[in-house]
Amino acid sequence: MKKHLPILVAASLALSNLSAFGGALESYFPLSGLGQQTFVYDGSLPMTLSVAGEGTDIQGNAQYEMTETYGKTAVNLTLTEDTTNDVCYFTGVPGWTHVSFNPEVVLLNDNILENGGTVKTSTKASQTGISYPATFTIRVAKAGTITVQGETFTDCRSITSSEVADVRGQTVTATALTAYLAPGVGIIKLLLSGGHWAELVSGTVDGVPVGGGALSQITVGVSGSGSVSPNYSGHLLQVGKPYTMTAIPKAGYIFDSWSDGAVGTTPKLSFNMQSNLVLQANFVPNPFAAPAGVYTGLFSPDSGPTVQNSGCFALTVSTKGAFSGYLLTGATRHSISGQFDGEGLFTKTINASGQNWTVTLNLDLSGGNYISGAISNETWTAQLSGYKAVFNASKDPTSHTGDYTMIFNGTGGSAALPQGDGFASVTIGKAGAVTLSGSLADGSKITQSATISQSGEWPFYTSLYGGAGCASGWMIVGESGAISGNVVWIKPSGASANYPAGFINATTASGGLYAKSDKISSFNFTNAVFSGGALAANIDNHISIGSNLKLTNLSSNKLTMTFSPSTGILQGTVVNPAAPGSKPIPFGGVLLQNQDAALGYFLDANQSGVFELVAR
Repeated sequence: MKKHLPILVAASLALSNLSAFGGALESYFPLSGLGQQTFVYDGSLPMTLSVAGEGTDIQGNAQYEMTETYGKTAVNLTLTEDTTNDVCYFTGVPGWTHVSFNPEVVLLNDNILENGGTVKTSTKASQTGISYPATFTIRVAKAGTITVQGETFTDCRSITSSEVADVRGQTVTATALTAYLAPGVGIIKLLLSGGHWAELVSGTVDGVPVGGGALSQITVGVSGSGSVSPNYSGHLLQVGKPYTMTAIPKAGYIFDSWSDGAVGTTPKLSFNMQSNLVLQANFVPNPFAAPAGVYTGLFSPDSGPTVQNSGCFALTVSTKGAFSGYLLTGATRHSISGQFDGEGLFTKTINASGQNWTVTLNLDLSGGNYISGAISNETWTAQLSGYKAVFNASKDPTSHTGDYTMIFNGTGGSAALPQGDGFASVTIGKAGAVTLSGSLADGSKITQSATISQSGEWPFYTSLYGGAGCASGWMIVGESGAISGNVVWIKPSGASANYPAGFINATTASGGLYAKSDKISSFNFTNAVFSGGALAANIDNHISIGSNLKLTNLSSNKLTMTFSPSTGILQGTVVNPAAPGSKPIPFGGVLLQNQDAALGYFLDANQSGVFELVAR
């Protein structure tokens, strides 16, 4: 045991000075009467401190006895004060060690505990086979209000007891006791070996309850492959106190839910301890490895579309099922993020420009690269659908790579709607990226960047009129390269001089592949025809297009036109022969090679009519 001696002596003398007593001493070190207090350290590891004595004062034997229920060996000792024989006994390892002091070490008194201060006493310590000089120092300070485990104690004291001894020529320095004391309670916070602080949870002093509450054991189970941190399972936690645990899945698994005594689908769980609480963290095989990626799509109601309930979205889904992205209506982006559950479901209410939207999403986990759902508020419900970007330029390019031209078909027979055809030039890259540039038939310029799906669809959406309007619909590219789709074009009143009353126009789109090598001259167009709109009669100009792409106007009224072979777009002006001195009418369109046609629109007197090149 000699190798333990310096440690044992330091520990044994820490509380040997308690033989002096008084009012403050008895209050801050209530050794009289039977009592037991429960502490926890490292968050939940329990230990107990028992006080036992003969009589109601410190006559005869009195002791603090500290033991752990289980866990780390931070404290495991008994300190016994024998005031009759002026000696201290303790056990820190199996067996008893008997230490005596001459003079007796008495460091604490009422004045020190009441007012604070530092006291030193030098003495000679003796035990079997050895004696040595030792100096003991105790420091007491007012600590004010201390809160431990949710319980607040006032008029507290801090105390530190240390020893310096010369044991066979070896200087031993040890801090034997560091604690906080509360009047009428005693130790409320105690520094254990290894830097662990033990805090009072509950107990009694002279039959009077102290501390914040009772302890109860918690059981934490795990279903699937994962763990929880901190793992409180089997620990004694304070009833009523809040705690948190986080579920951590292992590789190839995701956290699904909490069950039994708590319900939740987020990994971090906050709970208030209950008596005999049982919790379970549930993990399932990760279903998100394959569906992870970027999804884009559209949402709109089955009827009554408006700028506020129609839009597009983009979401990025991680391999753990978390996602983030936006919903776009008009020119306003509404951010959204969340976590899909193990079945690919998500529901959340978000604030969108002052309105509460309930967003429901359903991610296809079966390999369909598809997402669906709905967005709703108190007055409307919009259906949502979209596809994952799946193509890779080098490893898996899309078969739809190429250049295209397309039109947005006009609506004949109504002066309230554009009769001309809007048009656009489209490029689809190997990785499925879609870029579009063109013009609608009221003169609105449009651009878009999107992604084509594995099934050849891309979500067409463009914000118009500063966000007050929009045009949207699914475009489909067939195996032959033909483009088709349905489009809803929303224009509010007062948006522009053309069609100032506004409109909601449900129309169609069509188009196809465009080969830059096929010159427009090869289509043998002979006439440029302008019809509808505000014209009283059609304008029909005889033309000739040479192999150098130069247009020759063979009619008397002025006509100019340019053609871009890189995009297939035509633009120009024409003078109405019925009004020779009038302002030239602007027009534009595209060459549709798969239809052997060139179509577009012109604008005159705030009306849109049809422009086309024909062969006669």
